[in-house]
Amino acid sequence: MAPPKPQPQPSTSPRKLLIRVRHPLNDLNPIARPTYKEYLIHSTTLTTSSKHFQRLCSTPHTGPAHQAIVLNQATTLEFEVYIRWLHNRDLVTPPPTGATAPEQNARAEYDQLLRCYDLGHALEDTRFMNAIMTQLVTLLRSGSYPVQLIAVLTLSRVQHFFTAYPIVSPIQKFVVRAAARFANTGEIEAMIGEGYPVEFKNGLVVALEEMRGRDVREGGVGSAAEDFSGEGCWWHYEHEEGEVCPAVGR
Repeated sequence: MAPPKPQPQPSTSPRKLLIRVRHPLNDLNPIARPTYKEYLIHSTTLTTSSKHFQRLCSTPHTGPAHQAIVLNQATTLEFEVYIRWLHNRDLVTPPPTGATAPEQNARAEYDQLLRCYDLGHALEDTRFMNAIMTQLVTLLRSGSYPVQLIAVLTLSRVQHFFTAYPIVSPIQKFVVRAAARFANTGEIEAMIGEGYPVEFKNGLVVALEEMRGRDVREGGVGSAAEDFSGEGCWWHYEHEEGEVCPAVGR
């Protein structure tokens, strides 16, 4: 009688994961068959701060040498921003395709940063989300075309932030305060109208009243961008030791 074949043993050593991520062109043609790009990444890199990958890699792996994962929550653009940040903590968004005017570049950057923030939420990586939020706040306080942020805060995006995230999460506070500070009268009226989440509209009304009262007390001194700050850290999850919030103090 032939001896039984040896069964594959779980690997307890660090391994590499084969991550398949959608190409951004798929979003332009949703009926076309999606195309993917593959990334072979060491598990120790992916588990640095992502609770999603920490859970995924917490159990021994059996089967193929590289565990394959399809990441549907992002395109290659956002994922490559994330991987670069994991390696060296640099946060660099790709330059927009075809955009030349500064305001177009700003709009594309705000859009990409919000997409990256969503990726951080999907991967449960609050350190990455904090880094994205720091970049957003820094851009606004530097006066980098804040109206372009309002342009990318579409109805569907605001609805998403108020349904996919826990109540009173940092991104919700950020969206409310940004809309109150940088949206014009017509945009404010539209946001208080039908379709927008009740929590967003209520928060917007409160934020407008607070800002109006403060502007009266301070005599309208200072630009809107410079004033985009809170009494404490409103926009971040709990900071890692040594991290500084740009929205605290001026």
